[in-house]
Amino acid sequence: FTTKISLNKFGAQFHLSEKYISRYFVEHFKIPFSNYVIHLRLTHARQQLETTNDSITDIALQSGFANVSYFIRAFKAMYGVSPLKYRKGL
Repeated sequence: FTTKISLNKFGAQFHLSEKYISRYFVEHFKIPFSNYVIHLRLTHARQQLETTNDSITDIALQSGFANVSYFIRAFKAMYGVSPLKYRKGL
């Protein structure tokens, strides 16, 4: 999840169709594949914020986000605060 991943690439690894994987994720995890990957990345980023002194930019990139602004928006949407405020609140 820390590298760029697509449904097509993921499916090819397991010899499954994109359509099957897409349906599987919605049925079993109740969210689309792309949202699941974002959830994994944000969980990883939260752990990094709690356990390291790495910069927000470094954490975003290490967690698989290519765009730091998007990372900040996604983090705030999931946790209700920006990554910096989250870290300061620890």
